[in-house]
Order: sequence, then C-alpha cells, then structure tokens
Amino acid sequence: MIYGIGTDIVAVARIALLHQKYGSALARRILSPQELEQCAGCLDEVRFIAKRFAAKEALSKALGTGIREPVSLRHISIMHNDLGRPEFACAPELQAWLEQRHICRLHLSLSDETEYIQAFVVAEM
Repeated sequence: MIYGIGTDIVAVARIALLHQKYGSALARRILSPQELEQCAGCLDEVRFIAKRFAAKEALSKALGTGIREPVSLRHISIMHNDLGRPEFACAPELQAWLEQRHICRLHLSLSDETEYIQAFVVAEM
C-alpha cells in the first residue's frame, strides 16, 4: 500500500549560487556524515549536493512532514546499491519513526539534465 508520493525539482544554478555564497557550510547543512565523506572525493560537488537535496525534499513530501525532525536533511543519506540504483539510508531515529508508521520501503528515482535535477519518491507500507 502506498503511504505517500513526493517529487521535487532543483535548478542546479540555484545550488551553485548557494554553494558560491556559503561554501562548504552548504554541504554540511544538507549532507549526512556519510554523504560528506563521499562528496569530498566527487568531481562535481554542486551536482552531488543538488541531487541529494532534491531526493530529501521529495522524501519529506512523500512522508507528508516537510523537512523537520526526525525527517531532517542530515538524517537521510542517498546511497547506491550494487547496480547503481539510488536508495535511502536513514539515521536510527528516522528509521524508528518510519517503523512506527509501518513504512517499510522507500523508492527513489533521480533524473538529471544540465540545468535541473528531479527526484520522485514513493513511500510504501
């Protein structure tokens, strides 16, 4: 059963401006500790941040909460499985919150073009 769906679109130029203005503070605000480690070795930090921001916003919409505890930016990580598919990894407090609501699966699709990143999420019970 579907609990909720969410989508988000991010203009890469908007994230680039924020990155230029705030530097590494932007990454520390948006990325989880695991993502910060990954970002340190990535070729395009702005796109890395933009993809994760879009995914996290879409998840917050699918859950119906917006970005607020325990659905916070740093409690959500975007990882990839062996086939390269993006997947959510949640901090323990967020995982417990999901389990209380019987949300058992989170599906994520990311699309990106030169100017935009789009994320689509389905939360399943």
